[in-house]
Amino acid sequence: MWVMASRGGEGGRGEAHMEPMNAPLRRRNRRSTLVSAVWAVLVGATVSAAPFSLLVNGQPTPLDPGPLIVDGEVYLSADVLSHKLGIAVLPTKLTGMWVVSAYGTHVYIRANTTRYIRDGVESEAAHAPLMQGGQMQVPVSTLAANFPLQAKGPFAASLELTGPNATVQAVRQGPHPDYVRIVLDVSAPAPFYWEQSGDQLTVLVSGDPGATGGLFQAEGFADPLVPEMVQEPAAGGGTSIVLAHRCPTNALVFTLADPYRIVIDFPRRPPEQPGPPQAPEDLEYRKERPWVVHRLMTDRGLAVAYSVRLPVGQGGAQVRPALANGSVLGKASVSAMVAGAKAFAGINGGFYAVGGGPLGMLVIDGEWVKEPILGRTALGVMQSGSVQMGNVRFASTVTLPGAGTFAVNALNTGHTTGDQAVLYTRRWGASVADKGATTATRVMLSAAKEILVVNAKGDAMTIPEGGWVLSVVGPRAASVAKATVGGIAAVNLGTDPAWPGLRHALGGGPRLVANGRPYVTSSTEHFRADIAVGAAPRTAVGVLANGDVLLVAVDGRQAGYSVGMTLGELAQFLAKQGCRDAMNLDGGGSTTLVVDGRLVNRPSDGRSRSVSNALLGFLVPDKSVAGK
Repeated sequence: MWVMASRGGEGGRGEAHMEPMNAPLRRRNRRSTLVSAVWAVLVGATVSAAPFSLLVNGQPTPLDPGPLIVDGEVYLSADVLSHKLGIAVLPTKLTGMWVVSAYGTHVYIRANTTRYIRDGVESEAAHAPLMQGGQMQVPVSTLAANFPLQAKGPFAASLELTGPNATVQAVRQGPHPDYVRIVLDVSAPAPFYWEQSGDQLTVLVSGDPGATGGLFQAEGFADPLVPEMVQEPAAGGGTSIVLAHRCPTNALVFTLADPYRIVIDFPRRPPEQPGPPQAPEDLEYRKERPWVVHRLMTDRGLAVAYSVRLPVGQGGAQVRPALANGSVLGKASVSAMVAGAKAFAGINGGFYAVGGGPLGMLVIDGEWVKEPILGRTALGVMQSGSVQMGNVRFASTVTLPGAGTFAVNALNTGHTTGDQAVLYTRRWGASVADKGATTATRVMLSAAKEILVVNAKGDAMTIPEGGWVLSVVGPRAASVAKATVGGIAAVNLGTDPAWPGLRHALGGGPRLVANGRPYVTSSTEHFRADIAVGAAPRTAVGVLANGDVLLVAVDGRQAGYSVGMTLGELAQFLAKQGCRDAMNLDGGGSTTLVVDGRLVNRPSDGRSRSVSNALLGFLVPDKSVAGK
């Protein structure tokens, strides 16, 4: 057996220290038991010295030494809660405050006080948590009041806890540069037991007696750090997952909700030694740190946001979007895009398809890369340098001599409907070869818009440097085939309403602030619930009354550090910062803010994610960033 002592860390994972329960440790436990007994006498408590059994959904789990019992109330330590029930208990950055977390529920507690906070609501517990031997001891009654657990007892030498049963629906592996992540998708927020011993980590998920746990063939175990998984029914019900690994240090185990997941991170390297303590963050702008840290208490707990103000309205800065590797199919970190463009600051940009390009408007130096979609909010930078926001739709045409004028439906994307005209540029690649559009009629246009080739067979076609390929499927294809080779086409790309003098544009959404007031347009812009609902890491851009631009990153999904924000909370925050207009950008694991060559925030993936595009800020010589 192993025992884990956790210290606060990012992503709800904590910074853990794992020790084998060998003879020296048993001697230490005997000393700890003696100290606990003396301490218990002082507070009128008892420590069960005899073997004590914790029954979780009917399955016995020995506790030796037994738990702390005060006035008939059983207290469970952070170690027991983590390993026997899958409930994390970690210190936060607020002095004396701890967070008890499982499957998206976060309860903030302090030792020796019966008051606690859950979802922003302060409640009164029957018993106060206690600190003993450096570990937080949590009353079982508090657990039962906030998590799906029912308690019976304590009896002479046992306590019964009943929670949801679950099946393991899938096991997934996700390799990352610094760790390998194993995700167990479970059907319910069930308690689970886990231990790490030698080169194996075992997870027992509570399930119905006799249930198989949903046996399946696991896929994706290609990384040699965690090469093998064995699954089998657990004795008495539930599922046993045994992971073989070559991890040089302890794994980090935590849970997530929506959907319910058990997450296990195996670091590739031992943890680095901590550096000297840092000065506490505050809201003061300092020239040597040209960003601001905001700490706000939400209904679910603390949310940490970072912002940098660019003096665009004062002529001291400019903003423009960037496309990863210059291609709609490219991916790169925000840090790489900032460094490559020699920008001062940058945040991740609009949404993008996992296997494709940006999902929304993208214009760079007057070059159209992607069209706006669904009338969503976009940021526009004019030739004058001024910045504005609006809901725009694609209003573009191509006129071909001999064929007529045709509305263009999309830019640099594969055909997705049976009646569609798509315009391609070199941002797509060297050629167009959409196997799903074998009936397409394609027209090659030079940089001077001369019609070079007309092909009605759907053949692959080279995209000229600086030119276009128009690909049309459906009823209009026959008319397009009549285009005259050698004729000069007209390509008119624009928006409705029109944005005259547009130089750059970046699509995102939904709108968060309009005319200085919160104004969230998730429904009208057709955003799915996974973006529109709930708290998450968020990225946003705002335009202040004087024309300055505010880049904002909100960290989230990291218990004990930052829980993230809802879109409504983000809108309120941006309005309070003085934004006249503001919009949401891609968030979640994509949320990244880089300033002056430094990654400022803490991405929820544990590292910077490679993304499709970014919004960059550049300082004009002899000007400075306005930090307030």
